[in-house]
Parts: sequence; C-alpha cells; structure tokens
Amino acid sequence: MAPVTRPSRRPWTRLSAAALAATLALGGCSVFSPDNGSSELDSFIEALNNEDAGAAAVLTSNPEAARASIEKSISGLTTDEQGPDLEIDRGDGDLPDGTVSLGMTWNLAPDRDGNPRTITGTGAAEMTKVGEEWKVEWSPAVLDDRFGEGDSLLLKNELDYSGRVLAADGSPSMEWLPVTNVQIPTSAIGPESQAPEQVAALVGQQFPEITAQSIRDGAQRAIDGAAESGEEEPENYTVVSLREEDIAPIREQLAGTENVILDEDHRLISVGLPSPAMSSVEEPLRERMGERGGWSAGIASSGVIREELASAAPEPIGDITTTLDPAIQSAAQSAVSGSGFASSIVAIRSSTGEVVAVAQNDSASSLGPVALQGHFPPGSTFKVVTTSAALGAGVVGANDTVSCPGVASVDGRTIPNEDEFALGQVSMGTAFARSCNTTQAMLSSGLTDTALRDTAAQLGIGTEMTIPGLDAYTGEVPVAEQGPARVEASIGQGTVTASPFGLALMSASVAAGGNLVLPTFFQGEPATVPNPPAPLDPAVASTIQDYMRQVVTSGTGTGAGGIPDLRGKTGTAETGMGDPHGWFTGYAGDLAFAVLMQEADSSKPAVSMAANFLSQAPY
Repeated sequence: MAPVTRPSRRPWTRLSAAALAATLALGGCSVFSPDNGSSELDSFIEALNNEDAGAAAVLTSNPEAARASIEKSISGLTTDEQGPDLEIDRGDGDLPDGTVSLGMTWNLAPDRDGNPRTITGTGAAEMTKVGEEWKVEWSPAVLDDRFGEGDSLLLKNELDYSGRVLAADGSPSMEWLPVTNVQIPTSAIGPESQAPEQVAALVGQQFPEITAQSIRDGAQRAIDGAAESGEEEPENYTVVSLREEDIAPIREQLAGTENVILDEDHRLISVGLPSPAMSSVEEPLRERMGERGGWSAGIASSGVIREELASAAPEPIGDITTTLDPAIQSAAQSAVSGSGFASSIVAIRSSTGEVVAVAQNDSASSLGPVALQGHFPPGSTFKVVTTSAALGAGVVGANDTVSCPGVASVDGRTIPNEDEFALGQVSMGTAFARSCNTTQAMLSSGLTDTALRDTAAQLGIGTEMTIPGLDAYTGEVPVAEQGPARVEASIGQGTVTASPFGLALMSASVAAGGNLVLPTFFQGEPATVPNPPAPLDPAVASTIQDYMRQVVTSGTGTGAGGIPDLRGKTGTAETGMGDPHGWFTGYAGDLAFAVLMQEADSSKPAVSMAANFLSQAPY
C-alpha cells in the first residue's frame, strides 16, 4: 500500500513575542536577602509583565535559550494573532533550596463560542551570580517545573473525524482514516544526526524510495520554502504518513528512536468510486470541522502534546452528501478507462447544476485533476460562444446564408478549414454543423472587442464563481481587439482556454435556455457568483440548440447519432506540441457533458467516447 504523504503541519502555532501580556501579582517575602538577587527576580517578572521576552531573557544566565523558550510557549499558545495573557504569582516563604515558586496562569484567547480558556502551572526560579550580576538561573523549569529540555506549551485545534463524504445515493465515497505522521525535528536532519538513517532503515523496508538522503533533501526543501515565503521555519519534517497496517510492524522501533516523533492524525481517503472531484474536498471539510472544533492545551515536546492540561471536545459536522451519481460516474469512468489517450469526462444536470460525474483515466490523472482544472484550447467547441455572440449582435441571422470557403484571410490572419474543405454558400446552421472555421473567422470581424469574453461568461466560461467543495477552473477568454488574435479566438485557439468542466457548464447553460447554470457539488449548496452576467437572449439560445442538433444529425457529430435527442459540438484543438486534442460537448435530455481526449488528432474518438458514455449512463 502506498504511503499517504503531506506537508508537515503545526496547527495553532504562530510566533508572536509581543503577544505576551501579563498581569503581575507580587506578594509575600523574598527567600533572598536584599543583596542576593531578589530585586533582579522582580525585574525578570516585570519584563514578562511588560510583554518583553527579550528583556526578560537578558536577566537570565542563558539569554539565547531563555528567549527561545519563552517565545516558543507564547507562539504555541497564540491563535488568530491573539496571544496569551500571563499572570505570575510570586510565591512567598523560604524554600530549603533557595527556589522561588512562580504561579503561572496563562489566559488564552477565548474559544469559538467566546468562552475563556485558562491553563496553570508552577515555575521554579533560582538566582545565580554571573560575573558581578545576579541572574535568573535559566532552565525550562522557570516557566513550568514539569518542563524537560525543549518542552513548551501548545494549544491545538481538535477536530471530530466521524463525518463521511457520501455520493448522491447515500453510499460512502470518502472517510477519515487515522494515520501516523513519522516526523523528524528539522534541527535533527544534519549529518551529525542518525535519525534520517534510522527512519529510512525502518520505513524503507516497505517504501524503498524513502532514503536518508531523500529525508534530508525533503526537509531542506521545506526549510528553504518557508524562508522564501517569509514563514516560520517548520519545527518538524514529516517523512511519511502511514496507515495503521503499515506502521504497526515498526511502531515500537520508531517510537524508541531518538529524534523521531509519531504524530497521530487523519487523512480523507476514497472508499467508493474514484473521482478527481474528491481531490479538493478535504480542505473545505477541515474548515467546517474547525468551525465546530474543540481544543486541547498542554505541555508539548517537538510539537506533540505529551501532557494535556485543559481541553474541550469538538462537535461533529455530520456527513456531507455530494451530487456525484454513482451510476453516471461509473459510466463515465468506464468510458475513459478504455481509451489509450489521456481522457476526461464531466457531466452536469442542466436543470439543477448538479455535478454528477467527473472522470479521468490514469493517463489524464498523471497530469493532475485536468477534468476540473486543465487549461486547454477548446478548439471548435468555442464556436458555440462565437456564434451566440454574432447572433446576439445581429452580425448574422439564424436563417442567413453565409460563405464557407476552404481558406479565408480575415483581419491579417489566414484561416483554413480542416483539409481546406469548402461548402460555398450555405445556411448558418450548416456552417456551424460542419464546423466551418472560415465562417467563424468572418463573423468575428463584426464583433466588439469584448463580445467573445462577455458571451463566454454568460455561458459559464471565465465566470468568477465559488463552488462549495469543488476547485474548478472554467476557462479564460481575453478581450480581443480586431485583428489576428480575435480571429484565432473565434475558433477556440490563441489565448482562449477552457477545462472539460467549463465546456460541460457551457452546454448546460445552453440547454437551460441561455441562463447561467450554477454548479452544485455539495448538495443544497449551489455556486455563488459575485457578478452574475445577464442571461443569453432566449432566441439566441434556442437557435444554438437547433444548430447543435444539426451537428449530430448531419454534421461532425454523426458518430453519436444513435443517442436520442443528442445535441453537441465537436472540436479539434491545436496545441503547438504533439497532435491536436479532440473534444465533444453537448447535452442529451437533462445531462450536459464534455469529453476531452488529449492528442487524439481528431474529434471523432471523442464523439465515439461520448456515445459510449451516454449509452451506459441512466440520464
């Protein structure tokens, strides 16, 4: 089983030395005579009271270690830029060893409901002469007599991991799995430390790619990355996150290895049909869990609480149900899995915006979640936008006769049809159905600079939106002045880009009569659009629907003609590298879709894949 890996996280820790606020209660008698450091101890406490860790540190026998220790506890108890308030009660009465007890009360930032949070402890201070000056004899016990070397106070967010992610039919799609993060302090990755070798020797038995050198290199990258971004250097480096069955045989040996930390955590894993749509679910779920989260505070060693001092339990958020339909998802996955090209399918219900399928084969998945986030030239599928813009602007009428020459020079750009086919004078519907590049290029000359961008946004491409639970890119259509750039954009080339998700949304919006469909992935939580565009003219949308039907009955999409009432638009998109991509997007009944086959050299394989998908999908 492959390891679960992720960057090391230090929840609720942010360095903020100035956050140390103190209310000082001094009382009783000093155990020291007036000349044995009593006033210097008072000054030390007062420096903490004045929120000055540096000033407190210089009053100790080891200023560097003292400052680091004080700031580490302050940082560990700081959340959302709010640090703790420290009240120090200097003990009265003599102790045999000349030690003064310091009652420490740490008042933390209120919890999510505004309730106060407090932890307490007792520090132990002794005085010593350094040269001619009295200093606080520094040890971690000055802050808390339970501290060992390197210990600090830490406040952690605690989450409830009982909630699941469900498919639309209620079947489980993802569940939280307990994992153990095998960590090494970044201070222990140098050549003088044997921790990387020891961890590699144990973990490498199952995962040979993990070596001592890979551990050191990974930790150094984490340190360098933090420095470049101006962030605090990570305290620990996570070598690997292991499931229980993976760590069980070596847990005891790892736990007994010096400078190795075993941090218990959870990861969200797939237990149902795989889908790249699930790749962005974990972060919003953690945010929601955090809103109902509990907390724990205590004494920590290397970022892991070893002794809890106070806590509050989190509240469960319950199960989250997505819109993925297992039957449609299965049909989409079956269709892409049989392809030798990197292939993706996205399907959306045009009546509701529910994202019912997002599928990729292994070749596509090796490139990332391209079905949702890929930036591809849409090719001739973009003629849906160009034709809609031209119809809406009156550049062409629905029943007009247009020219479709084999090659046309328009605004400084020469555009050919595929294999330079020529139709002569034909209806606009026929030119669309046969995918005449030259016709589209000539139409673009009559559009405004913003027409393509604005029309694309009406259909969802390039529209700013937030979809709860789904990280998706719809596309980008730049403003195009009259000239070669606009001509190229009119046929979905140049700087125009879209994802399969974006083209499925475009087809869904056409099917919805030109109204922008709001995608939904978490049931009952449709996308929000801060600046929603005006709907497409219903008459224009109706004409595009008719044209898309002609594509299937007598145009470039006849390979899917066996699918009842199917409407679509094909596309072959040049990339400048390798063979062209093949596209087919459209809708049948209430199901809108987009198919992408990368470097398929033609749209024909995409049309066949769409037919395969739709013949299996219960739409």
